[in-house]
Amino acid sequence: RGTTPAGHRRAERLRGLTRSLTPGRRQGATPVDGPLLAVAGAGSVHTRVITRRVAYLMGQGVAGKNFLALTFPNKAAGEMRARIAAST
Repeated sequence: RGTTPAGHRRAERLRGLTRSLTPGRRQGATPVDGPLLAVAGAGSVHTRVITRRVAYLMGQGVAGKNFLALTFPNKAAGEMRARIAAST
């Protein structure tokens, strides 16, 4: 069974979402089975991992209404919202 050109583009876009992450962070961003709790301190790149995970799962067909992503302060939440919108 072959992959369509659209399927190739989607796969490449999903790989691009995680290409800049370290292997450990990539592991946190790409699993699709079940929930994930990511706890991280300030300045630990957790926003990037969380936003890449949401974008990755949306690229896999998971609807946005199925996510709950929490962060603080409000500035970080705004950044997450903007990054997810730009990635999907």
